[in-house]
Amino acid sequence: MSSPASLDPDTYATVISKLSTSDVLACAQVCTRLRELCVASLQSSHAVEERGTGITGGALRWLALRRLRGVTRIELVDCGELTKASITSAVAGCDSLASLSALRVGPGSWALGHIERLLAVAPPSLASVRLDVLLEMKKDLHEGSHLLAALARPSLRVEKLTLVSDNVSRAAAPSDA
Repeated sequence: MSSPASLDPDTYATVISKLSTSDVLACAQVCTRLRELCVASLQSSHAVEERGTGITGGALRWLALRRLRGVTRIELVDCGELTKASITSAVAGCDSLASLSALRVGPGSWALGHIERLLAVAPPSLASVRLDVLLEMKKDLHEGSHLLAALARPSLRVEKLTLVSDNVSRAAAPSDA
């Protein structure tokens, strides 16, 4: 069996680039040479990437604010353990963040309150935001809507829009005569 020192560094770099940030950190614990390759990969990417992992809000904040200071990109996809509040907290501490993608994270889509809190704490450097959004027809579709104003921002890109008709009444059940 080959040791990490005997394999081509470019091969390792290719494999490492396909891993989530938390998986790269786990690989870094294997040996000194692999740690060097993993650290170099993390430092060159300036990104937190988690796809389908069980990363928690605390771990995300630790990665973004402590372990990988200077993060310019956060990409979170299919991370069910995260909350919108934990993502907002991580974003608030990333002064150089330029890109955020938070799709299918935590329960439900991003609603108006979540988006307003996120945009309120986002650094001026944040130029691109990709979200899946929940729009409630009665509450959010009207002249002067805060959600529609937020969606009009050029930096906010909606990946998926869930439309909820919240003024539908139930049909009366037939009575037994």
